[in-house]
Amino acid sequence: MLALRLGALVACVAVVSACEQGPEGSPVPVNTADTTPPVIFEVTTQGKEGGDIEVTPSSGSVTGTLAADESMAVIVRAQDPEGVKAAEVWGTEEKTCTDPQSGIATRTGPGLVALPLIANTDSATTGGTARTIRSARQPVVMTDFTCPQGDELSLKLVFWGEAESFGGARTRSDVMTLTLSAP
Repeated sequence: MLALRLGALVACVAVVSACEQGPEGSPVPVNTADTTPPVIFEVTTQGKEGGDIEVTPSSGSVTGTLAADESMAVIVRAQDPEGVKAAEVWGTEEKTCTDPQSGIATRTGPGLVALPLIANTDSATTGGTARTIRSARQPVVMTDFTCPQGDELSLKLVFWGEAESFGGARTRSDVMTLTLSAP
């Protein structure tokens, strides 16, 4: 669900990502023999009300809250001195809608995750050049998560980053868990 809902927000990507366009890091020759994974040095929010939150290699997993009308982006940045082939934002959604009259709740998610929400992949091949830093960003618009009229929404979004070297070595970051703050 999250991949479909968030993946459909193409217009937001252009607005949110406008500040970080273009290549990142230094150009290096593509190295398909690279057996070391990239380092994910940042999984962060951009434009989060009340201040951005960040997962770094030394921070461990982090948690934060979201306002009901918030819009932001989750950004994954990876670095490898031999080039980063892919940077990806992964995530799950757990949503509960509760009827305050009856107390009956309907829960969806988190579900299985088979694909990233968004991936920034370099198509360079042997003989070409790659960049030492690669990022991917996924918009999050809270007003897209709704319940039937009158029901109360409880929401938990979990994001993490994954990255791949040109030799196929992969790495995964710790998670960022965001929950809907009480109205």
